[in-house]
Parts: sequence; structure tokens; C-alpha cells
Amino acid sequence: MWTRLQARLRATRVGGLPLILLPLLLANPARAEDLRAYTERFPPFNYQQEGQQASGISYELLMLIANKARLRIKTEFLPWPRAVSKNSADANSILFTTVRTAPRENSYLWVGPVDPCDIALIRLKSRNDIQLGTLADAHQYKVGVPAYGADIEILQRNNFPAEQLEKIPSSGSITRMLYAGRFDLVSGILLSHAYEAKTAGLNPTEMTVAYTLQPGLGCYFAFNPKVRADFYQRFLHAYQALVQDGTLSRLQAKYLR
Repeated sequence: MWTRLQARLRATRVGGLPLILLPLLLANPARAEDLRAYTERFPPFNYQQEGQQASGISYELLMLIANKARLRIKTEFLPWPRAVSKNSADANSILFTTVRTAPRENSYLWVGPVDPCDIALIRLKSRNDIQLGTLADAHQYKVGVPAYGADIEILQRNNFPAEQLEKIPSSGSITRMLYAGRFDLVSGILLSHAYEAKTAGLNPTEMTVAYTLQPGLGCYFAFNPKVRADFYQRFLHAYQALVQDGTLSRLQAKYLR
């Protein structure tokens, strides 16, 4: 009798679990992430050193927002063009940290800003010979620019001479090249270049803004416009709460020390 009972019990189990529990498991599967967040190496906003945990103002803020909004967010570091492409194909996803510009305005739903993110032409303070009153004044100088991003979009839109632009894949390399005298100017956000200089053992206070290409429309979390409305609203409200309680200001101060 005991042998027959054991056989009946085995027949009512799948994968070691009683069949009576299967409807409950199927009705409540392990929840996958709610949102995917695609990003690049862009210190001090988002970056990940090899073998270390991801960090940065935007990354830490994203994790705090996820916790406050009770959202599961999976982050993936990619080259920027691939991050843009994956965000475009993934309705429930975020692209960060994204500079808000007029041509991009209708392509995303925005949450931010994380920082004002003035985009500028930057020189070394020792180069007092470089004095720019207009963008046209910079046409005579060699400018290092990121290969992708808002900087080059703005310069090309304003018909900056292509032969004066040298596209570099890595923002860290551009900063070091400026100090080495490879370029007269570099484009970008002063805060980001200052962080790269400090990381490379260079004095970040040796840089200064020569000309502002675009005053701070800001750096944002950019959502695919087809994102679920409730996910977007929960994220937005959590961001607003963290701004209100001073969390964002404390994060900015942490990375500016």
C-alpha cells in the first residue's frame, strides 16, 4: 500500500513540485524588470570601471528613483550609437544621460534635469590667445569633439568647418589630448572634462569655458515615447521627490568634491 501511495504522489508532481501548486506559480511568475536603461561611459554622470560597480550622479539617482518608485530597472552599458538604437526599439526603456536639444525634443519623454549641462568649447587657461566672441571666431582653431553626441550635432548644424573637427571615440582621450596640446579647444560639458582630468592626474582647474555652444537645456533621463504611462509617472514622481528633499543636490556635491 505504501508503495502505491508513493507512486501516486510522484504522479502528481512536476519538477519536484506538487501539481496543486502549479496554477499559483503560473499566475505569479517571477517578475522581470519593468524598464531597461541603456547608457554609456560618461563620467561623472554614468560610468563603470572594469571589475567595479557602476557609479555616477545619474546612475546613483536612477537606483534611488527605482527604489522609491518600486520599479525594477536593468541597466546596460553600451557604445552610445547602440544604446540609442536599443532604446528606440524597446518601448519600456530609458536612454541616459541624454542632453536635451531642440532636434531631440519630440523623440523622447523627458525626466530631469540631472544637471544644467552647458555644452561649450573649452580651452586651457594658459591659452589666453584664444578669445571667442562668436562661434565663427573658433573656425581657425582645431577642435576635439566626441564622435557621437549633442556637441557634434550642434557644431555641424552651425556649419562649423569639418576640417577643423577631429572626432575622438573616448571623452577621456579628448581631455588628455587637450592638455597635451593636440587640440586648441575641446567641446563638451566642463564638469565631465574636469572629472576626466582629475582621474588622469591632471589639474582640472586649468580648464575654462571659451564659448558656450548651448546653455543648459540640461542632461536628462530620456524615455522611449511608447513607455507604459504608469511606469513613466511613477519614475517622474520619484525624481521630483528626490529633488525636493535635496538628494540630487547631495549627489552632485559628492561627485564635485
